[in-house]
Amino acid sequence: MKRQILLTSMAVALSAPLAFAQSGSTGTMAPKPNAPAMSQSSSGTSGMTSGTMSSSTAMSSDNKMMKAPTEKSFVNRAAQSNMFEIQSSKLALDKSQSSDVKKFAQHMVDDHSKAGDGLKQAVKQANDKVEVPAKLDNAHQKMLTRLQGLSGKKFDQAYWRMQRNGHDKTIALFQSYGDGGKDGPVRNFAQKTLPTLKQHREMISTMTHSS
Repeated sequence: MKRQILLTSMAVALSAPLAFAQSGSTGTMAPKPNAPAMSQSSSGTSGMTSGTMSSSTAMSSDNKMMKAPTEKSFVNRAAQSNMFEIQSSKLALDKSQSSDVKKFAQHMVDDHSKAGDGLKQAVKQANDKVEVPAKLDNAHQKMLTRLQGLSGKKFDQAYWRMQRNGHDKTIALFQSYGDGGKDGPVRNFAQKTLPTLKQHREMISTMTHSS
């Protein structure tokens, strides 16, 4: 009888700490307000990471856009633009009825003829086995053919738009290669010619028929 009472007392004594431990454990887990804070912090970090990745992607994209062309690509594009300037401007000397347009066209023929010679000389000095094209590509030939079918004010307006757009693209090309192209005579040519191209662009913006 005494032994049974002793065993019962021991069981009660052992169950008390266990119940307390369970109660304490429940008390520790009870506070939950911190959980959303962690979630918000994690979300904020994720947002910053996403923003950083987006910025990096944008910067990478910009760098690709600003990358200078190869020497071969530059020479081809510069030559095509130059030939079109000369041929379209010679056409303007014959077809335009505007003294301003004819004055500008003569300026283009003179300057771009010199530029064409300068490009050929630079390529020869570079000796990189790059060929200077001798005739217009399909895109520029189509533009020239379109001009040939126009006359009067329509011709002047089309010629002006082509000159404006063409010089914008050519300036960007020469700027890019002059800044980051392969060192040598061709890059020197690009840097030397760029100010003249910018001067042409200023002349285009002041031509009276541009409105």
